[in-house]
Amino acid sequence: MAVLQDMRRLALLAVVAAVVTGAPAVAATNHMPKPQIQDGAGDWAVPSQDILDGTITANAKTITATIRLSAAPVPGLATQYYVAFSVGCKGYVATYHWTGVPQTEQASFDEYACPTASSTPALPDKPIATHPATVTVAGNTIQITFGTLRALRPGVRVYAAAIAYTYAMVSTNTEPWKGGTGGDMAISKQFTLGK
Repeated sequence: MAVLQDMRRLALLAVVAAVVTGAPAVAATNHMPKPQIQDGAGDWAVPSQDILDGTITANAKTITATIRLSAAPVPGLATQYYVAFSVGCKGYVATYHWTGVPQTEQASFDEYACPTASSTPALPDKPIATHPATVTVAGNTIQITFGTLRALRPGVRVYAAAIAYTYAMVSTNTEPWKGGTGGDMAISKQFTLGK
């Protein structure tokens, strides 16, 4: 569980880092947007975790985060897929946990409070709210859809990050519980939801 909290924290930190760097806004269009999140193909060795791009669409009621990978999620390789958003100091994380075996598709959408001066670490461990979300997996594409919120809706300027991540625990006689981690991450420039 601590690893999942660390990855959510990493996703939010990545988005906050983009805010701090002052990344320029992406030009808006009236049709399906070009991917706001872009990453180079083959920069991560595991194709089912190699993020190619991410597209965020929004209407008055829903937001859909689409992650396109080099390959579909594969059996036997549990992976967490995240799309994190930053609006001001608040963070939001849409999550899909692929268990590595055929499963019922489930997703979640968590809302995190603004960090406080006394927060340790800088981002909260627990969300202040969890909202319903749905996921659709089709080949190498994962779509997580959730409802808009007052602070996260069309017209709001956001940063986003997509993360595909795995954590494996292996127990042997010589090294009980040696963990291995890894994954790919891509961060957007600032853009306007629904544009």
